[in-house]
Amino acid sequence: MRVILQLLREFWLPLLLGVAWTAYNFLDRPFAKWTVREVVNVFGPTFFFMSWLVAQWYRVRKQQRVEDGLTEIQRDVRAIHAPLFPCGLFLSLKMEATDEDLASLFESAAGFRAFSPDKPLPPPPVGLPPGVSKGRVFHQSGYIEYADGAIARAGFFKQEQPGYNPFQREVSHTVSALTRGAIADAKGRNHPLLAVPSVEFEVTFPKADGGPSPNKSVRLINAPKTHEIGDVLALDSSVLVDHVFKLVADPVHQPMNWNLADLRGARLRLVLKFLFIEGVSNLPPDSWPLLHNFQLWLGPRADRVFSLDPPRLTSQRVRRDPNPIATGQAECVELLYEAAIDEGTYANCLLASA
Repeated sequence: MRVILQLLREFWLPLLLGVAWTAYNFLDRPFAKWTVREVVNVFGPTFFFMSWLVAQWYRVRKQQRVEDGLTEIQRDVRAIHAPLFPCGLFLSLKMEATDEDLASLFESAAGFRAFSPDKPLPPPPVGLPPGVSKGRVFHQSGYIEYADGAIARAGFFKQEQPGYNPFQREVSHTVSALTRGAIADAKGRNHPLLAVPSVEFEVTFPKADGGPSPNKSVRLINAPKTHEIGDVLALDSSVLVDHVFKLVADPVHQPMNWNLADLRGARLRLVLKFLFIEGVSNLPPDSWPLLHNFQLWLGPRADRVFSLDPPRLTSQRVRRDPNPIATGQAECVELLYEAAIDEGTYANCLLASA
């Protein structure tokens, strides 16, 4: 019975078209001139031709369903081999420090206030060879450029970290980096330039079918006790602080089986919230942090890095938190960044880790 019903579903249209074409030919000629053979010769080829066309339509439709099923299987396999989560967040926050904050953080570090036109050039490997007054000297993670016997420009970079945005500017007096011990000491003193923000990160994925259902999203926050401060660098009054966060789902029961390909067309929303306290650990508005590096370290082994370059970070906003958790002597600051991952961003910013 199921076979008969399936035949009826697949052949009712060819049968109808065959009868219609035969009737059209029948009405075009006198009834007396028709024979059974002629009726069969008109109906038979028409029916089988229409059956072939309809069969092709069913075949293509079935093939599309099979391809869609294979695409889903392939997506699941990719999710196993190239998962998006768990992930970490690497941020470099750039601040224009006051003289007081800069001195309290770097005064005992090498390179602080070590360069000026009235001081002699340092000897190699920091300075130029004797008799040379112009050139660029490279070291393991940066360079210093001299012109007319004085420092002119300097920069830091990380060749071992894919997608790291170099930190560079014109310099007159300071090229310095804190040691691990100095970072730990300053963090223990709650130095405002090393303030640790809370993190709210959301990825909104596009609808696969473009239907009316709402987009799916994943919300992540920084996991407790997993934050690390990396390098702390200074070029004159510009200070760069590297932060690393491990992100966890909030709430924890969100589906996390997304893969790298799902980032195409996704939207990113990052909110950093800082708490500064007057007289204890405070930064003036001119020193509020901005993003200089934004990297997602993807997968359990962080073997993929999604890194945004400076032109893609220009849309960030820093403001007083519209929903502060404290008032009075407390200053709540919010850094908000949103971006859409178009094809160009996906192709250029998704990198393999070193």
